[in-house]
Amino acid sequence: MKLFLQLELIPWQKAGFEKPLVNFASGLSDDLIGAELDNQSDGSIADLVIRLCDQVASVFVLVRANPDEPPGVTLKLIQHLLRKEEKFTKLF
Repeated sequence: MKLFLQLELIPWQKAGFEKPLVNFASGLSDDLIGAELDNQSDGSIADLVIRLCDQVASVFVLVRANPDEPPGVTLKLIQHLLRKEEKFTKLF
């Protein structure tokens, strides 16, 4: 399995509830899962996404960010992913 992960570090009012890229990615292949996490998410959701990241073969991360927004629980996830370099083919 592979994971398409969208991180939202922008005000939720601007981000909206529609996540078309997550839905699009999930529909591309049977072995591709889409997930979304934002800086306002509960810590237990971040833990769940971390466990999901550990179970998949590879992770693609899309980050939508505003530099004025605090990272919130996404920081924990990003730090975890950076320790799992084997999951990435490119990191920018």
